[in-house]
Amino acid sequence: MIKIAIKNKNLLNEAMLKFSKQAQEKIVSYVTQAIENKSTNSRTIIDIPLKDIIYSNNKNFYLGLPFLYYGNIKNEFIPNNEIISNWNEKEKKFDDNFIANILNNNCELVLRIDNNPNNSAIASMGAATSANKTVFVMSFFLPNIKNIESVKNFARHELQHLTQKLNNTCILYAEKLKRTYNPQRVKIIKMNLKKTKNLKFGLGKEKTGIKKSTSSNVKKKIGSDIEYETYLSDLVTGYYNKISTIVSSENLAPNQLAVKYTKLFFDKYRFEKGYEKYNLITSVLSKKRPKEFVKDFLLSFEELLD
Repeated sequence: MIKIAIKNKNLLNEAMLKFSKQAQEKIVSYVTQAIENKSTNSRTIIDIPLKDIIYSNNKNFYLGLPFLYYGNIKNEFIPNNEIISNWNEKEKKFDDNFIANILNNNCELVLRIDNNPNNSAIASMGAATSANKTVFVMSFFLPNIKNIESVKNFARHELQHLTQKLNNTCILYAEKLKRTYNPQRVKIIKMNLKKTKNLKFGLGKEKTGIKKSTSSNVKKKIGSDIEYETYLSDLVTGYYNKISTIVSSENLAPNQLAVKYTKLFFDKYRFEKGYEKYNLITSVLSKKRPKEFVKDFLLSFEELLD
């Protein structure tokens, strides 16, 4: 039986990886319309507010953010005049208003509808930088989509990876800047969502050392460091959706509900019929991350209940 003994909620500092719910809603709406209208091939631009996805709990994110924004999102040559003029040499940081203004801007995502019957996936996500231009693209293959819930899940999962990559790139830029604290010596970092060699963000605390697998080995993929936060979200969100009606009838505080239903999930529900895929994820993560997984699940579940 699982034991949950949390005396101080602040000890739990891991929750679901941030993503733009606004962007997710727009993606689901566009794909839904495409299905209803029996669209062939089309595309649109989805704006992702940076304030929704850039973390503020570490100064490195803000040291690297200007380079990410101008170099990889606006696709300008860096360092530019805005970066140089807003650098505070004495305090070794960027002007606070400058950072705030950047956070009020968006990252663009190209959303594609594709009716190619030769592709077996329901969707794909990618990014690449060449000639100082970075493009983020999410594609949905309509012939393979069985239900809208799969679209919603894919969008959340991949938007979380985008959050992971953008914040990680901020860290990499910050590391470059801190070598000399001279913004004029920081050059562009080429981004590719498929490359994970230098990924340091959104991996969880209890590293497994397992690299992302492109093979059909599902257990290896679930256990990889890069997928931990996203599979945790898949698990918690799926569980919440299954029991939301039951939970809504309870007269308990979010923390009490989270503790009660986290215990029920691990001790009972995950072994029942209809929970097979949840039990697979739970079994892998419990084995690979025994010290952090239950706590992360609890906090993430409470976050959905608030």
